[in-house]
Amino acid sequence: MVNRKFLSNLTIKLSNIDVRVTTLECTVRNVDARVSDDETSRAFDFKTCEELKSKNTELDKALQAERRRVAESR
Repeated sequence: MVNRKFLSNLTIKLSNIDVRVTTLECTVRNVDARVSDDETSRAFDFKTCEELKSKNTELDKALQAERRRVAESR
């Protein structure tokens, strides 16, 4: 009788541990997904920022060239 009760208690404890482990695994997967989304977003933001910097530099050079052309034609 004692052994059955002991085994029953162990089974309940193992079930509770199983539930906790499963919950933690789900939480870890959710966190991993969010981190992955953030990394993707940052990579996109970085790429977009670099493209904007490049285009800004091109426009700045074009503007300077236009200013020189206008100044020379005066």
